[in-house]
Amino acid sequence: KRIKKQQKLQQIKLENAYHLFCEKAQFDKALELFYVLEIPAITVLALYPNFLPSNLNASPPPYHIELVGETKDQATKALIPYLGRVRVVLMDERKFNEKEKEKEEEGRPKEEEEFADVTDVLVIVDTCLLRSFMSLNAESSIQKLLKNENYCHLKESETILRSHKQFKLIVDLYCYHGQHKTALDLLQRIGAHSARDAIDTVDYLSKLGAKHQDIVLKYSTWVMKKHPQDGLRIFTNEADPVPPLVVLDHIKKQNPDLAVPYLEWAVEMYDNKRKEKEKKKRRGGGGEEEEDDDGDWEEEQEKKRKSKKKGKKRGREEKETQQKPKRERKRRKCSDEIEQQQPTQTNQVSPKKERPS
Repeated sequence: KRIKKQQKLQQIKLENAYHLFCEKAQFDKALELFYVLEIPAITVLALYPNFLPSNLNASPPPYHIELVGETKDQATKALIPYLGRVRVVLMDERKFNEKEKEKEEEGRPKEEEEFADVTDVLVIVDTCLLRSFMSLNAESSIQKLLKNENYCHLKESETILRSHKQFKLIVDLYCYHGQHKTALDLLQRIGAHSARDAIDTVDYLSKLGAKHQDIVLKYSTWVMKKHPQDGLRIFTNEADPVPPLVVLDHIKKQNPDLAVPYLEWAVEMYDNKRKEKEKKKRRGGGGEEEEDDDGDWEEEQEKKRKSKKKGKKRGREEKETQQKPKRERKRRKCSDEIEQQQPTQTNQVSPKKERPS
């Protein structure tokens, strides 16, 4: 009876939430109730026309409201904080499942299904959150969503952004998800007639660094030919530079005029790094800081001298170890001969004659 009573109370509260949403247009209060009652996010999102993916078989809502004009904006504004709260819960649940999965030596089918379900809902929530931001022209909120951890559905999100001609945001979307080639292909298309968009490609490639060396070399080609000075900046990233010899070979093939400026930068960069290394070394040793342009060379020579000294010492020790048994045998032989000769010498000694008085 108690369980039935709780279920009936739950149903009454749910009816009230629908009433507040559809009849009273009190969206904030309705969504708060939906959240407290732990109504599935997909059920709530079904109240918003064209928000859910077309391939999702969601149950139609028991009530209907026409969301247009100002009413739609109000409902969307109320939806954003609701989705934000649901998102936090889902992400915590996903992280918990990941930890449990790591602990399990053999995953159980049920846990795998639960893990997939949470991720699937996160994809829907984040994609709907993007749609909400887009309908309200909240560009800063979109950037924050796309440049941080997100589970937006790539193709559907691209469609949403493309319909509003937000190509740079599409690049942010693919960049976060590691789809660098797709993002750079788009940048190349939209940057073919604009120096500004070539700079966007430069910024993108310079952040990739040596880890994505092949991609950097491939997509830097068109920039280096059309905008040489901007193209050079791709390879002057001190944080994670592509190896200089690789870059130099690439530059000679694409735009030889950039070889000398690049070499000047490379020499200066490595010289600065050497000086910084020397300063840190002196600070660590507690000595006074003195400028030493030949620091690296002297350090290398000192290492060689120490290594050579250690090698000689090791050689002497090995030689002594090898000769020790020979010396020991020789010492024993001499000792034995002395012992054998001692009695003979004693017998040969003539007794002293007494002097006559």
